[in-house]
Amino acid sequence: MTGQRFFLRVPKPAAVMPARSASVSKTASTAAGTLAASVMGTDYATVATTTPVSSLYAANTAAQVPVLRVDGLNVHRRQRGGADHAVLRDVSVCVAPGELVMLIGPNGAGKSTLLAAVSGDLTPASGHIAFDGKPLAAWHRKTLAQRRAVLPQRAGLSLPFTVQEVIQLGCLARTGSHAALARIVNQAATAAGVDHLADRSMTQLSGGEQARVHLARVLAQIWPEAENGADARTWPEGGAGAEAGTVPPTRNLLLLDEPCASLDPHHQHAVCTVVRDFAHRTGTGVVITMHDMNLAGQYGDRVVALLDGAVVADGTPRDVLTRSFVQQCFAVDAARMDTDRGLMVATRPWSS
Repeated sequence: MTGQRFFLRVPKPAAVMPARSASVSKTASTAAGTLAASVMGTDYATVATTTPVSSLYAANTAAQVPVLRVDGLNVHRRQRGGADHAVLRDVSVCVAPGELVMLIGPNGAGKSTLLAAVSGDLTPASGHIAFDGKPLAAWHRKTLAQRRAVLPQRAGLSLPFTVQEVIQLGCLARTGSHAALARIVNQAATAAGVDHLADRSMTQLSGGEQARVHLARVLAQIWPEAENGADARTWPEGGAGAEAGTVPPTRNLLLLDEPCASLDPHHQHAVCTVVRDFAHRTGTGVVITMHDMNLAGQYGDRVVALLDGAVVADGTPRDVLTRSFVQQCFAVDAARMDTDRGLMVATRPWSS
């Protein structure tokens, strides 16, 4: 793995960190005003972050163009009485091909709003969003549907579709033979661990099972297919499938809003493993909103933290998920343990 450096502008702490709600501990509220400086150091006006990118994508000049680039994004929400409330403030972030970015922050920080803006579901007040070097608004909807997939927090389905039929919905924008599409549906279902449920009705599944089915659906939407039909899960990390001439790095984009919220611990790790491997093997840029810092630390290539609508940290899990940062951002205490599989973070209540 090599590092590709991006320089992101971070707002001054005074503009980023207003006092937190009175429901948060007094210590956390006081520390909020200096969070950006304490996390990033005294020179916080410009922060250099290192983005892990596979050697194949780093060597590819096209990979220097981020899959997703958000610059100076501002989103306002009209409140009762007519006043505008800033939900996102001057947010800037990049996602490289083959990179898994964990987007963390407390409730109300703006994580889902950022994904909604990147998905085109809401119009920002100002700022710029580019997908693969092209303004998001300039993409044709069908082409965008073939290259970008979005899984919202609540993807409910009350009709008695079978699991296989739901996953097939992800292929509506795809072209290809019936056999090729059937192969993609099967591979996505297997990756998400729901292939054994193919003939079951969605209404008969648990919430966690339904969540994994919807994950399979969005995977099928952008699942790449090699010329020889090889399953993307078998490609070596770094896109060796592209080096072998079977398929180029996809440069697709996958946006997942809290995909692990309804899953048991085993399936949380299973889903994160599948998504991380999918990103690394296919060149897909992935953004996951996450509250679980343990999962973010173990599986994220990079962690971006939002607080009160602004980016307050952007870097590797080990750089961002420090004990002091977790205390000040989430008002909980934390313990870290470095392992060969990533950074483990445990939390407990914190009182001043």
